[in-house]
Amino acid sequence: MAKEVVYSGTFDPVTRGHLNILKRSVSCFDVVHVLIAKNPAKKCWFSSEERKKMILSAACEELSGNDFDRVKVHVVDGLITDWMRKNEISVIVRGLRAVSDYEYELQMSLMNSQLLKGCETIFMVADSKWSFVSSRLIKEVALLGGDFSKQVPASILENIKKRIQEKD
Repeated sequence: MAKEVVYSGTFDPVTRGHLNILKRSVSCFDVVHVLIAKNPAKKCWFSSEERKKMILSAACEELSGNDFDRVKVHVVDGLITDWMRKNEISVIVRGLRAVSDYEYELQMSLMNSQLLKGCETIFMVADSKWSFVSSRLIKEVALLGGDFSKQVPASILENIKKRIQEKD
């Protein structure tokens, strides 16, 4: 069994759904490398460094000391599989919220296995409590003045509210 695993995404912003997958991954692996991907197809609200700080803050809030110490957060420019090859890691964890996620995630998994020989993807089904939550939806609700406080960690809430004020 792999001792280290990658959990990648844009995390713009990190949600309780992301943290649920992270927490469960930490319970299965010795080290979880959270890779903040730079996705040119997505227009992010937060810089890579801001997202890194938010993930570290949220993980600290959510995980116990020993578990938190086993989470490493990195900003990745380029292909996740190149980072994995360089760091000799071959397993990716991905969260699935709904059947609609599966098609995209399957395509990514198959591409990753072509880009990195031996690359395996482990799918974790989102906890039903968070299965509807996405960063995109959080941003939409925030822009429209709705309450999204239950779907994001307390440490992230102020960052989002501040960003909304900057957009006005």
